[in-house]
Amino acid sequence: MKSHLENNMGTRGAWPRFRTAHASIRTRDTVKHKPVLAAATALAVGRSETSALNVYERDGTATASTSGIPVHIFGDSVVKAASPEHWKPQDPHDEQLYEEIRSCEYWQDVMDIIMDEGSTMSTKRSVQALTKLSNLTKSMSAAERSALIEQDSSFSVFIMLIYSRITGMKQSQASSTSASLVALKVKVPEEAVSHLSQALLSNATLLSSRDLSSAMSWLATLGAKPQVDLLNKVALRAVQLLQPDSTPSLHEASKGSVMSHGNTQVDKDQVADSSRTVAEVSATSSTFLHVLKSHSESRKDEFSPQSLSMLMRACVAFKFKHPHLTRAAVNWASSRLSQFSPQGVSNLIWATAKLEFYAPAFIKAALTFFAEHSSAFKPQEIGNFMWALTHLRHHPQESARLLLSVMLEQQGAGLKAADVVSCLTMLATFGIYPGKLIAGRLTAWLEAISPEGCSTAELSSTMWALALLGETRRPAFLTVANSLPARFEKGEMDEGLLRQSFQAVLCAKLADLARREEAALAPSTSKAAAAAAQYSAVPTFPAPMLEAMKQSWVSSMKQGAVQAVKEGSPTRVVSELASTVRVQHDAARPTKDGLALIDIAIRPNEERYVALQVLREYDCTRNTGQMLGSLQFERQILEKNGWEVKYLKYTDLLLVGDKERPFFMAEFLRSLGCTAVKNVLAPGESRLPASAQASRLGGFRRRSAGVDEVSEEAREAGLVLNDPKADKRASGSRGFRPRI
Repeated sequence: MKSHLENNMGTRGAWPRFRTAHASIRTRDTVKHKPVLAAATALAVGRSETSALNVYERDGTATASTSGIPVHIFGDSVVKAASPEHWKPQDPHDEQLYEEIRSCEYWQDVMDIIMDEGSTMSTKRSVQALTKLSNLTKSMSAAERSALIEQDSSFSVFIMLIYSRITGMKQSQASSTSASLVALKVKVPEEAVSHLSQALLSNATLLSSRDLSSAMSWLATLGAKPQVDLLNKVALRAVQLLQPDSTPSLHEASKGSVMSHGNTQVDKDQVADSSRTVAEVSATSSTFLHVLKSHSESRKDEFSPQSLSMLMRACVAFKFKHPHLTRAAVNWASSRLSQFSPQGVSNLIWATAKLEFYAPAFIKAALTFFAEHSSAFKPQEIGNFMWALTHLRHHPQESARLLLSVMLEQQGAGLKAADVVSCLTMLATFGIYPGKLIAGRLTAWLEAISPEGCSTAELSSTMWALALLGETRRPAFLTVANSLPARFEKGEMDEGLLRQSFQAVLCAKLADLARREEAALAPSTSKAAAAAAQYSAVPTFPAPMLEAMKQSWVSSMKQGAVQAVKEGSPTRVVSELASTVRVQHDAARPTKDGLALIDIAIRPNEERYVALQVLREYDCTRNTGQMLGSLQFERQILEKNGWEVKYLKYTDLLLVGDKERPFFMAEFLRSLGCTAVKNVLAPGESRLPASAQASRLGGFRRRSAGVDEVSEEAREAGLVLNDPKADKRASGSRGFRPRI
């Protein structure tokens, strides 16, 4: 029996697969494998294989009779047939139609059969015709295919017939249908896509890795929105395949499970007598089970790099964040990166960033892979790499120079604006100044790209990045800035883009003021004076646009103040500790102009005004702990307005026990010079009336720190930082990360 099975095992994908007794076999010929199917049926129903006769196999479905008990063997299931009609041979007309479709050489021939047969075709033949049609139209142009899909009435009727039969399709038929619809680029109705999702994924826990990833990829392309329970099945099966050693055996995992096919749900206890164990089966059946188990172990169903990439991209399309699945995927990939292509590594690290999963070990391995195969990476793949590092807040460190150099070396290989934007955004986020040479090459490339070919988000991100990098005097900065008013008039700038653009304006204003101050102190003949007098690098925007940008910024400050006063927020925790050690302060306090938010404002003495900023997790990089570029910009704003900025990492505070935190806070504040209680006043506010001064004293402020009153001042004032002596204004983004 063993040699007979081993000599007749088919190759992967060439023949229908049958799963019996928790193992897989494939058959090439019904007559040769009649004993095999008989033994499989016997195991399913608990009978001797000598009585299993009358095997019939067709299109991935086998039917056998064991002493009058009809049993179906298909795909991954063995269930009893509901009636003898399920295992009768096909009618002659269906057999003839099968041969006609198979012999078609032109797509017009398939359409003729569809027109002649119409709705009389069975589900099998309908799926066969659709598959044949998609194969024969691959060489058609997009216009010809569109004409067939949209203008041919016969095709429209045929597609509606396919949609109506999805609910009764087997998993293999649903797979063929999905692949054909994707190849034909048919716009499938939402209801039909939902039925396809159910047909493809209802048995996800029994699918192979290739079938699983293909099904997910097809559904993602069709725009499906699978139910969470179906996606959880996919995650369970994928984790089993990615971590076979950490999951129970198939026999143990299948206890009490339900096997399904189509609309039929059959409990395994109804198929096989639960009182019979494997040891009680006949000796021949035990041998059969041993052979199947050995064959299954020798042919492990593993993911390939391509199939894993397809699966993760589908999870991104469905916004399905399953930490166990993503962890299993990156662990599997980390040990097999040598088998991946550069595109596969780029896609996987991009998917982990989209799914908000941070795996430093995988990122380190991916950066090492990039260093070894840098010349094989394309600009878009490098751009995806940079975007993922930025989104995950993982500082590239020494890899930054290599990423930049490889990107610039491929200037003639299809480098797009989006790739350059990803590069600039990474540099600005991590505060990496690439040097004048590289910065000049990047901006020169931007100047060569027309703003009309860039999205509004790309333009806004470019202006923000150039401003934070101090490259506001580059022609590309003003070119990008001057293209934004037209986008604003079209309504393409949302609140996030308006805030981002306003931060860039503030940064450009600060840089311009710094250059003018430097020129004022330098001799009139110096280069600095000449450069400062050359022109102003601050972009000008229409009044309605500038007002909308300011209002968006002020609105973000209001939201930040509201979040800061909530119970358990980092700002409130630090403020309560400061109150415990009797240090007077203001918490969640806006600056005078309402454009920056100070977490803890203290005044150690008459001359010092200290802004203690509490660093949250999103304010720093994950691997090095250094502050992000936007925080460095905020520091410049506060210092320009007379505040001495200090930082306290909230994660450091959490490392201290509850009882020891007041002592830790007292020691920290003592290091700032808080030896006496002073009025907490902002620079220039020492002449406020006594009543106004008293209102700023004592513990935690339980209102939004005057944001409502300050925002009115901001509306009445002109552009920020017009005159630093008369109108000291500040800007910040506490609680809000820049749009990247």
